[in-house]
Amino acid sequence: MKEENSTGHSTCGDHRLTADEMDSQRQQSVAYEYLCRLEEAKRWVEAMLDDVLPPTTELEESLRHGVHLARLALLLRPDTSRRVYDLQLTRYAARGLQFRHTDNINIWTQTMREMGLPQIFIPTTTDVYEKKNMPKTVYCIHALSLFAFKLGRGPQMPDLLGKAVFTDAEIDAVSAELRKYGLSLPTFSKIGGILAREMPVDKAALHAAVIVINEAIDRQVPAETLAGLQNPNAHLREVTAENADLYQSRLAAAKHSKVEAAQNRSLSETFEADVYDELLTQAEIQGHIGAANRAAALARLHEALAGGDPAGLWAALAAPCLRLQRVASDCMSDYMEGLRRVTNGHPPSTEDVQRVIDQVNQVFSQRHQEEALVAAVNACLASPAPQVELVEAVNQAVQMGDSASLLNTLTDPALGYCDVTQHSVHHCLQLLKSAQTAKLRREGDGVLWLEDVDEAVRNALVDHQLAERACVALSDLRAADLTSPLRLAPSLPCLGLRDVSPSLAEHYLRALRRLSGSDEGWIPHSVGGANEAFLHLATGLVTWHQPNRGQLADAALDQRSLQHEFRQLAAASRPDVSLLRKFVHLLDVQGSDFKEEVQLQKLKGDVAQMIRKNQMLERDLDSLDVKIGLLVKNRITLQEVLMHSKTMDAVNKSGDKLGTLSRGQGLKALTRESRDRLALYQQLFYQLQTRPAYLARLVFALPPGQSGRFLESVVPSVFNYGTNDREEYLLVSLFRIALQEEVRSRVDQLSDVVSGNPMVVRMIVQYSRRHPLRPVLGPLVERVLSDRTLLINTNPVEIYRHWVNQQEAQSGQPCGLPYAVSQEEALKHGEVARRLNRAIHCLKEASNIFLDEIFNAVDELPYCLLYSAKVLKRALHEKFPDAPEKDILKVVGNLVYYRFINSAIVAPDAFDIVSLPADQAMTPDQRRNLGSIAKILQFAASKKGFGEEAGHLQALNPFIIAAHERFKLFLQACCAIAEPEQHYGRNEFTEATLIAKPIIYITAQELCETHRLLMEYESVVAPSKSDPLHEILEELGDQPSLDGVLGEEPDHPSPERAEVCLTLQARVDPADEAAQLTAGKLFLQCKQLLERHYRELLQARGQAEKRRHGDQRLHRNNSFLHQRRHRQQRRQELVKLRRTISSLDKKRTFYQEQASYYTQYLATCLQGMLKGVQFEDLAAGGRGSCCICSTTASSVMDMFGRVRINVNLLIFLLNSKFYSKGKK
Repeated sequence: MKEENSTGHSTCGDHRLTADEMDSQRQQSVAYEYLCRLEEAKRWVEAMLDDVLPPTTELEESLRHGVHLARLALLLRPDTSRRVYDLQLTRYAARGLQFRHTDNINIWTQTMREMGLPQIFIPTTTDVYEKKNMPKTVYCIHALSLFAFKLGRGPQMPDLLGKAVFTDAEIDAVSAELRKYGLSLPTFSKIGGILAREMPVDKAALHAAVIVINEAIDRQVPAETLAGLQNPNAHLREVTAENADLYQSRLAAAKHSKVEAAQNRSLSETFEADVYDELLTQAEIQGHIGAANRAAALARLHEALAGGDPAGLWAALAAPCLRLQRVASDCMSDYMEGLRRVTNGHPPSTEDVQRVIDQVNQVFSQRHQEEALVAAVNACLASPAPQVELVEAVNQAVQMGDSASLLNTLTDPALGYCDVTQHSVHHCLQLLKSAQTAKLRREGDGVLWLEDVDEAVRNALVDHQLAERACVALSDLRAADLTSPLRLAPSLPCLGLRDVSPSLAEHYLRALRRLSGSDEGWIPHSVGGANEAFLHLATGLVTWHQPNRGQLADAALDQRSLQHEFRQLAAASRPDVSLLRKFVHLLDVQGSDFKEEVQLQKLKGDVAQMIRKNQMLERDLDSLDVKIGLLVKNRITLQEVLMHSKTMDAVNKSGDKLGTLSRGQGLKALTRESRDRLALYQQLFYQLQTRPAYLARLVFALPPGQSGRFLESVVPSVFNYGTNDREEYLLVSLFRIALQEEVRSRVDQLSDVVSGNPMVVRMIVQYSRRHPLRPVLGPLVERVLSDRTLLINTNPVEIYRHWVNQQEAQSGQPCGLPYAVSQEEALKHGEVARRLNRAIHCLKEASNIFLDEIFNAVDELPYCLLYSAKVLKRALHEKFPDAPEKDILKVVGNLVYYRFINSAIVAPDAFDIVSLPADQAMTPDQRRNLGSIAKILQFAASKKGFGEEAGHLQALNPFIIAAHERFKLFLQACCAIAEPEQHYGRNEFTEATLIAKPIIYITAQELCETHRLLMEYESVVAPSKSDPLHEILEELGDQPSLDGVLGEEPDHPSPERAEVCLTLQARVDPADEAAQLTAGKLFLQCKQLLERHYRELLQARGQAEKRRHGDQRLHRNNSFLHQRRHRQQRRQELVKLRRTISSLDKKRTFYQEQASYYTQYLATCLQGMLKGVQFEDLAAGGRGSCCICSTTASSVMDMFGRVRINVNLLIFLLNSKFYSKGKK
């Protein structure tokens, strides 16, 4: 810094500085002062957080993420409901600033408002996040420090002006930064005066009282100073007479330091005099009073420690000025001992005292818990618990080998092993005997304790469960088809088999059948221990001792035997009457069935609503995010963004139920016309849902662009997003018809499906992605990502360059090899060839692992995808009867593997295959490894090899050919899927047996659009003149409108998004209204009547009569199966829907939080834009004020063909510069 003479004109020796040099010196003086203020703020924040902040020149950038500010806020005002975003700065280090970092800034600003800091000091979010006004942010930290010092929550900020040292480069950089943003430096020295003026008291009386206190301090009379401090107009707290001398000394020292600092500042040209430059402000006086009180309390505490005075220690710890928490009077002796040990004769600090208090409280709490535990143990020993007697009984039963007594003891409620049965108790006895023997050998007493019994019984139950699974797996294998090798694989993990070759499946199954057919069907099986279980494959029984001939008959009434009988019932074409009698009660429709069906319909509606609203909210947020980006680049105005945000907030402010059509409006109005129209729409969408051919014809009648939008938006709503088996069955039926039509009308050659982007295929893949591939691909991808040594790079040039770089990095010398080489030149080097061969070997091994897992996961792929592959294969055979099977399978592989599986392998993080932390992303090597594997698998699926252009990879061609043969088996297994009617248990009467009517939620816009398109393409959708769709459309009348659906004055912020709830119902002929029974309902009632009649018939008729009803038994047998399957599926759907609702609710909460962040950000932007601008009515006659308004339709104007000017920003600049109220 250059020296200044007494006249204020800068000189350098005898040379007088020019005006530019003086201006430069003034700017450097301002920059130096700002750097000092930054250093002061940095040291104070470090002292508060007990942490190290970045250097002073980087402090502004480190404040933008707001982590330090939010930590400071929660330290000053703890709040468990608030969380610091990115506390460890992992996301910031990995991806830089993110919009959610503004949450931290908002926590800071909100905390300062709650503490009472005047609004004039608080910056806006954009001032910090976008670095628009960092001097004000630092100014706020200074004000906060003084405010916290006044409240006794922090130290006083040091004054480093003229003491801190910075380099010329640092000063120049800060000076350039201030000039860049055109920011003026706040007057930091006036913070105390502003705080005093902002207090809600009599400012004149307060100012006079503060002056009196300063004068008393100068006179060095403690009594006068105390009187001034006790003046009510000074509004000072916690002033005590016993500390008067301490007040005088501290205040005098503080005032002396402030006078010196003011004198130093007065030498600067930018200095502006203020009355409080040399006077202590009310906040500073209050802060020093609190510091003096704390020092006095700590001194008394130190005296109490030295004198061993518990009463004095309690009085010192209870002093309000120390603000100690969780002080317990029962722990005084422990406090004294701990404080003596920590302080070691030195005066303690408040932090030391609080730390000792917390440690002593924790030890005291642990001691109290231990005493309570000991008391509880003593009470138990005084009166033995039932478990003690039962454990003794277990020991006796084990010694005697009495399994019956052991079963009664273990199943006692006091022990609670209710899962132990007569089949597993023998294994429990075996393990308990082993444990007793081991304990006798180890300890000499052989007495089992409760934990020994628990461990043995639980291990026995686990072994028994594994044995049951093995029995089921062996039973399935025994009944498997010998010609289907792929069906062997799913059962192998339960059996723990290794080195199994699929080519030998036929021999395995024949040997298994020979084994299970001998020795009365019992098979010994080891579960990993010395004891063997004996499995009976025909009945599923498991026993742990050698079975005898009568054991199977004794267990016939067991639940497992009933399961076996039900399997027999399911497999028999003409079951026995006695077998039917046991299960005939299952055909009754019970009250629980009705409750579950109603609950299922309600959950389906909730899921459909939540999916739709989440999609709408996601689209709104994406659009708002784009508009904010355009706003930052000055491509659109703030008003456009605010309008979009306001609409979004209005639509989503009421939560999940917003937008649902309420009663008394539109279709739900209490008029006959509205009710009739609602009933017609319910009948219309019932027809569209249950007869998918309508929608299929409509999709292909629309123009290509419009058909895609209709298929992706309206169709999911009509089918409730496939939320249960019924809707999924109907949706799959639509895909079947649409896919067949797409192949028939739009596929001219097989390559069209592969090279193009068929609309229906795209929709099938999109719907199938609801079923995650994580269980199939997750472990494999995790294995590739976790193997840091795996490097699959098959590019010789890249391998060569990596080798050269590695050599030079290790030696530190140029290796002498050229860096730019061709592929042929790179392959001439032996090291490159060696690394290439290793990469090819790793690629084969990894691809084989992926192939094995994918081929064994046919049953885990979504049914919709598998059945669509079957339909596609069949449709292509019909369209191209001369095409080879292998070419058609390639097209099917394009659907199943390339479109659905391949993308999940290439980008697992995008398809929820793996979950990566925020600070971690996939490395280029990991992506290349997965991409190489996916490429080989794709080549294998399409039987595409490497040619001369990639001669170094031709060694992979035999592997690709062999893998393609396996792919053909895999694709054939995919196409060997059951028909939807069999998979979902549907028939022509299933729809009539629904207990509750189906419900869908569709927006008013979608309803009107569907109605309009059906009217426009009515002849194509329903070509038959007798089609009932014509009658429904004719009765609905003219083209629909939103007013007709919602009412003339809908109370929705976005009417087109309002949802209409339709309870679908079949159309009934008006002539049959007197008898409301449809054919399906008649069938159901007749069937139930027949069941009751059949029960009576079975009791009265003999065996001959039973044979006459063989066909009825066959139909009834199918009814058992369908009823049981329907109940199981319904319960599974309830569980699945509840999980889905929970996930959707979490997703919606995340979207709503994101929307609130955007709203707060825009509000801050608007506040910053309007600050200092005056808008007044010119016609009101206001003097000295004006407002310039924009009359151009564009926000950007081209000036003279050379520059482009943002008109809005120019107008804002003119208004704030010349017409603002703050202009003097």
